[in-house]
Amino acid sequence: MPRKPNESPKARWLPNQNRWQIKVQKDGIRKTFTCSTVGRKGKYECEEKAQAWLRGETHNTATLCGILLTAYVMELYAVSGGTSGTGHARQSEGIIRCYIKPKIDKKRLCDVTEGVLQGIINDAYGKKKKNAEPLSKKTLENIRSVIRAFIKWCRSHGLTSLVPENLKIPRGAASIEKDIIFEVEIKKLLSASETQRGGVAVTDWYINAYRFAVAIGLRPGELVGLQRGDCVDGVLYIRRSINTAGEVTGGKTQNAKRRIALAPFQQSLWAAQMEQLRKAGIVSAWAFPTERGDGSTQKQLYKAWLKYMAHNGIPRVSLYELRHTWVSIFGKDMPDNLVKRVVGHSKAMSTRDTYGHGTPDDDAAIIAIMEQKYAEIMGIKQPTK
Repeated sequence: MPRKPNESPKARWLPNQNRWQIKVQKDGIRKTFTCSTVGRKGKYECEEKAQAWLRGETHNTATLCGILLTAYVMELYAVSGGTSGTGHARQSEGIIRCYIKPKIDKKRLCDVTEGVLQGIINDAYGKKKKNAEPLSKKTLENIRSVIRAFIKWCRSHGLTSLVPENLKIPRGAASIEKDIIFEVEIKKLLSASETQRGGVAVTDWYINAYRFAVAIGLRPGELVGLQRGDCVDGVLYIRRSINTAGEVTGGKTQNAKRRIALAPFQQSLWAAQMEQLRKAGIVSAWAFPTERGDGSTQKQLYKAWLKYMAHNGIPRVSLYELRHTWVSIFGKDMPDNLVKRVVGHSKAMSTRDTYGHGTPDDDAAIIAIMEQKYAEIMGIKQPTK
């Protein structure tokens, strides 16, 4: 049956040749495209090759992957910046440099198959980090995401029809177990203010920053991005984040910008920080600046945190793991939807969550739970009802 006008050509399976085949014609020139991949995936790849030729796209499948990877990274940087920063581009570049480029740098794109790409992930699975630990499942998933994004970019430029949708993460890949501090360490953090400097015990300049991090569950970038005007009438507004490159961004996700109703003890931590700045004569837009009044970096804050933990005998955890601590300790008795509101995670796509908004009742519930947990940790007796 002849094909109708404007109808996309369809590939057909040739059992005797064990491949898909499609024949198309353009401007009096006939071409045949084939694909040996079985199933619907092979049919799609075969048809995509034909469609790309009909669209007039130029395929240079002999181009070396190293050249294409460099061009891809350059484009990532070109379209990054602004409110999102270059974090995604820098992460992708690092993954490409360490895991992808060494495996396919000198390969022609036409020689790259899904099996070759799976080999990149399998090889990374066998590597060890500096601490002799294997790469985590999350790292392998990030590698897979970058591979798929790169191949998608190649498809968008008419360079390949490969769709590596079946890339697998090895079953033995282990998820990273996040460390947290427990109630006894939280009590110490909320009570002990000293750190070690030059062999002398002194008040830690960033003590309120650590306390604020564990009491509210902020990301480190959100913590150093806080400004003095972000807390109004007992409500904290998360408006920005500062990444590890020192770039001011709109936050990690769409839900990162949020408002958090503060319990009395959380408000007291903010007030203590403002009083500390006043006594030090620091006039700065930043809530947790350096001792000179400049904006702090994540690196500066973390170095100070390491010294504080060592001085006070607190098990070593990262600042990001103080966020995990909040979820595990303070958010333990909180409904899931309220936890998500505080930490800025995405909501389930239901009508209520998608179109609903936080209510005063939600704020009151969060405040009550937080104040109760704080009292438990600090051993404060609550008045009987």
